[in-house]
Amino acid sequence: VVIGAATDPYQPAEGRFKLTRQCLQVLRDFSNPTAMITRGPMIVRDLDVLTELARRAQLHITFSIPTVDDDIWRRTEPGTAHPKQRLRAIEKLVGAGIDVGVGMAPILPGLSDRPDRLEAVVKAARAAGATG
Repeated sequence: VVIGAATDPYQPAEGRFKLTRQCLQVLRDFSNPTAMITRGPMIVRDLDVLTELARRAQLHITFSIPTVDDDIWRRTEPGTAHPKQRLRAIEKLVGAGIDVGVGMAPILPGLSDRPDRLEAVVKAARAAGATG
């Protein structure tokens, strides 16, 4: 099961309704292999469920981090968590033994496509413990 392929599962409403958490609990209970895609550091709230799910079945989290440049982030991802918050969340997940990778999309021509900007994301992701 892939959660977050069409929309982020950790939008602000998730803080109130906890629907993603409930879905993860069911996936854990049935030892169902799971993948998630998110920009939301709120995921660390569910670390207990994710850790148990990872013990029972294959689990992979992909964090979307298209840039670590503050100016580009402000212009292209308004309303999203700062890349540093996402990187801290990656560190916590990896520290709990969860497999985490980073997706760099979108790569925007003329903004985030320069080799040095791409390299900065890769270095930050690796420093946080992301493996793919």
